[in-house]
Amino acid sequence: MSRFYNQIKYLLYFIIAITICFLIIIIYFSLQLPDDSNLKSYKPDVMTRIYDTNGQLVKEFSKEYRIFVPIENIPDNLKNAFISAEDKNYYNHIGIDPTGIIRALIRNTYYLFSNKRPEGASTITQQVAKNFLLNDELSLRRKVKEALLAIKIDATLSKSRILELYLNQIYLGYGTYGIAAASNRYFKKSLDELDLSEVSFLAALPKAPSRYNPKTNYENSLIRRNWVLKRMYINNFITEEEYKASIKTTIQVADRKKKPFFSSDYYLEEIRKQIINVYGEDFLYRGGLSVRSSFDTSTQRIADLALKSGLLEYDKRNGYRGVVDNVASKSWFIENIGKDLPHNFLLAKVIKLDEVNGSVDIEVLKDEAVVHGRLLNFNWARKSLGNGYLGPKINQANEVFKLHDIIYVSLNTDNLYNLEQIPKINGAIIVMDPHTGRVFALSGGFDFNESNFNRVYQAKRQPGSSFKPFVYIAALENGLQPNSLILDAPFVLDQGKGRAKWKPENYGKKFYGPSTLRKGIEHSRNLMTIRIAQYLGMDQIVELADRTDIMSNMPPVLSMALGAGETSLFKLTSAYASFANGGKRVQGTLIDRIQDRRGKNIFVNDQIICSNCSMQYIEEPSKPNIVNKSETIFDEKNAYQMVSILKGAVDRGTGRKTKIEGIEIAGKTGTTNNNTDAWFIGFTSDIIVGVYTGYDKPESLGKRETGSSVAVPIFKSFINEYYEDEKALPFIIPAGIELIKIDYDTGQISNKIKDAKTIYEAFGKSDKLFTLKETLVGSEGFKVIEMENSEENEFLIY
Repeated sequence: MSRFYNQIKYLLYFIIAITICFLIIIIYFSLQLPDDSNLKSYKPDVMTRIYDTNGQLVKEFSKEYRIFVPIENIPDNLKNAFISAEDKNYYNHIGIDPTGIIRALIRNTYYLFSNKRPEGASTITQQVAKNFLLNDELSLRRKVKEALLAIKIDATLSKSRILELYLNQIYLGYGTYGIAAASNRYFKKSLDELDLSEVSFLAALPKAPSRYNPKTNYENSLIRRNWVLKRMYINNFITEEEYKASIKTTIQVADRKKKPFFSSDYYLEEIRKQIINVYGEDFLYRGGLSVRSSFDTSTQRIADLALKSGLLEYDKRNGYRGVVDNVASKSWFIENIGKDLPHNFLLAKVIKLDEVNGSVDIEVLKDEAVVHGRLLNFNWARKSLGNGYLGPKINQANEVFKLHDIIYVSLNTDNLYNLEQIPKINGAIIVMDPHTGRVFALSGGFDFNESNFNRVYQAKRQPGSSFKPFVYIAALENGLQPNSLILDAPFVLDQGKGRAKWKPENYGKKFYGPSTLRKGIEHSRNLMTIRIAQYLGMDQIVELADRTDIMSNMPPVLSMALGAGETSLFKLTSAYASFANGGKRVQGTLIDRIQDRRGKNIFVNDQIICSNCSMQYIEEPSKPNIVNKSETIFDEKNAYQMVSILKGAVDRGTGRKTKIEGIEIAGKTGTTNNNTDAWFIGFTSDIIVGVYTGYDKPESLGKRETGSSVAVPIFKSFINEYYEDEKALPFIIPAGIELIKIDYDTGQISNKIKDAKTIYEAFGKSDKLFTLKETLVGSEGFKVIEMENSEENEFLIY
């Protein structure tokens, strides 16, 4: 009997010792547990989403692709699917599942001797502990901490909160974190749009997302999906009918969106930069911002394709610079599969040159497969000799190609292709609302992947003649009129001892004598512009450049009046907008509104406000009262006079290639010395478009290449398509303007009813009208003659 008692005693001692050891282990690891208090207020990293002006999602920025969804907005079927797959006793255990642990121990003992992979017994709460507070270390130490944390979390957080954390944090493959992101990427659906088959598929993924990816392992994913459905049926979450119907359903994952021919990368990258500059990188990638932009998808498509087509057209007329490569291997295409190519280009290989009929047969890498085709339209491919000069005309295909040449092509029709090359020239385009400054579209180059240098903002170049309108509006502000006469004659400036005299010239090196101020802009006369700048004083021009934000600290030298300073396309286009909108300063904006993750506005673009839109309703015949809060920088009368003159530049002057029947367009070309850069800034009553073209490393575009031949076709292509289905409204004439008939050549008032040289000139109603009575040519520099005769007066600048 005493022996039995001794055995009981030793057993009790052993149990006590084990218990003490267990408690010591518990206490030891408990003291090492990470702080879990932040789980109560945990805010997961959430992506920032960019929307276009119509509310369509166009871009997401994130470190991890995640969309946070509160537990109350998660459908029951989805919650039940994950509980069935991962933790069927979730609502009944204390963070760890003893039953599951015992079951796993028994099975793993068997698996140990049968070479099968051991199974885990982690609950959803344990997975939360591991994902949020621990790491993926495979050790007993980590499992003990995980279990202790799970018990603690279960005691401090509600089951709903724990499940919310789990479903929004878990990795589900395809680069997605959380169920909402996975639903969007796999099915292009919101959570409440998912059917039973789809929610069970998502619940099948946590165990091994790549193993159950239906794109690569369809059978595995189907078996696992059906297993989840069976667990849901066994756990009474779905009926037998639902189970049988769902297992017959195939898994249909949405295809990834193909990259469109047009690009919005430059626009969206600029938004990214602007948000980071103001709020910081973490706020962008983790803050869950909702950004409503001014971006218009349709306008962007038109602008981007117009720019690319214009650059390609210029590049092709300046010759072919050669093939991409020459590869004899029949498997040439393998290493090129999946490569991002610019625009709509494809890679092709020359496989046959027919010298009899001049045809070129090619293999084309298209949609990850090789197809056969024939090359068309390669007669343009004369050798480029630089500076616009070309080699001899092409008579035979073998003058351009050899067998096995790798070339760029684009699809013409069926199996016929055009020869292409990536243009050496680059450029930019921006489309803006001149009244609000909202930027509808921009493209900063031919291809973002080749160069992310944004030529809308970052390229600082001489604007050339496109700066002249600001010299002329300074003249209007200082009392000159559109019919004031300016002498167009040789101009010589002594630049000081030891320096050559400065002798600016007109394009074409001609002189036209006394000409109206209007003609100076319409025909881009350099000598007239210089005389105006000298008459006004360069301090006036410097002040105006600063006022319009074209450039700061402009040197007060006469050459600056001809656009010798440097500015960006963005700044120049914004300044032109002040002509179109009646003299208001425009600050071009890409972002209309930014909201934080809770929907609170943290930024609103308030340059333009509606003063009565907050009313419950607006009585007829009242309309929304739109108020422009921007600063006035030009008198409305002078702004319209400049619009009228720039419209004349399109109707009769250097921009006449831009003219489109039925659309009122105003604008100005710009070409810099040695034809290095080419510009066109043009506008209608409701949009303004700026175009810049040139080489990144400055060089001549060619002897005959100007703003009219390079930039204008891009602008015109855009306008033609933009107004294809819309009506362009005429320019609004302000109340203070009076239109009077004058002779276009002399500037004098005309009484002729019909005459080709008669135009309607815009004058302020309070302005005196000027008519030439006599001239006086001084021998010293220039003089202003002001002759008055009751109703008639005239300025003549010599």
